[in-house]
Amino acid sequence: MRPNQKLRWRVAAMIGAIAVVSDLAAAPRALPTGEPFSIEPVVLVPIDDQSALSIVGIRGLVTISMRDARELQVISLVPGVGGAELPVGIWQEGAKLIVAPVPGDPGRERRLDIEVPRGFAISVDAADSDVQIASEGGSVELSGDNVRALVQAIGGSVTTELLAGTLRVTNSKDATVRVRGTATTIGAMAGSVNVRATGGTLKVAEVDGSTDVDSEDCTLVFSELSGPLHVKAQKGQATVAGIKAGAELALAGTPLQLKAGKGNITVTSDATVVFEAMAASMHFDMFGGSLKGKGNDGILELRGRNTELNVESITGGMRVQGDGITTRIVDVGEELQLDTTSSDIVVDRAERVVLKADGGNVTIQR
Repeated sequence: MRPNQKLRWRVAAMIGAIAVVSDLAAAPRALPTGEPFSIEPVVLVPIDDQSALSIVGIRGLVTISMRDARELQVISLVPGVGGAELPVGIWQEGAKLIVAPVPGDPGRERRLDIEVPRGFAISVDAADSDVQIASEGGSVELSGDNVRALVQAIGGSVTTELLAGTLRVTNSKDATVRVRGTATTIGAMAGSVNVRATGGTLKVAEVDGSTDVDSEDCTLVFSELSGPLHVKAQKGQATVAGIKAGAELALAGTPLQLKAGKGNITVTSDATVVFEAMAASMHFDMFGGSLKGKGNDGILELRGRNTELNVESITGGMRVQGDGITTRIVDVGEELQLDTTSSDIVVDRAERVVLKADGGNVTIQR
């Protein structure tokens, strides 16, 4: 079998292997059973051995913050300025306290303000609500439909499962995010980030650990990542800027822009890839599509078929292998290796050229 044919099958297989994110099914959690131990609009509960809080069935505005005392404070009001008090129920299941509408409540909207001790684990299940969580030392779980959420979990992990709405996660340790049709922003993370997204937008910035994303039909923006980036994306589009530890990007029908990145960057794509002002070792496997760019202080490798290549100002070496490639290369600071079949090659300024061409046209100048 000819080398280019092996390459063709391998690149096509890699692109075809990109997984499609499954539909998100966020079923609402069941309300607690039995009688609550408290039915009050305003209550202060001493904490003994309890270590977790769960909020279910609430609609409206939910705000959760920390307090120094070992107490749970709950204030439930009708929305709006000067809203009347609106009773809410509190249950206990083992070490967990549960806040939910009182039995028989028709699900009225409310403003719910809660303060919990530091280190508490917090879980919220909501619909058609605004949720603000400022946690410290404990984990946060958030699920729901049409939720507009702002989450901070200093020293703790965040886990979300949302359908529609908006999500912003900041100043936390680790985040595991599953969203559909949601505008998601994640930033200033001390640990790692793992995201599965369908539709909507995803912006990730300033993550110290690794970032792993599996997406479909999503607009992706990554910037200033200190840890490695791994992305599998189908459709949508992606922008990667200012990364420091490299990336592995497997893209199908997903145009990509790279800017000011470092490290080892591997891209599998069948769409348009554009780079600018890079300082990386860049490796591209492409089936169709195009690779265009200016400026890389490192090596550049391309293996592909029926691909347009138009690059300049590559200070490291270059290697190009494949068939049906339309190529324009300007200014390569080190050795340029070409191994092509049925390709149109134009080279303008290269330190040294090593050429193996089977058919096509080759022009080498200056």
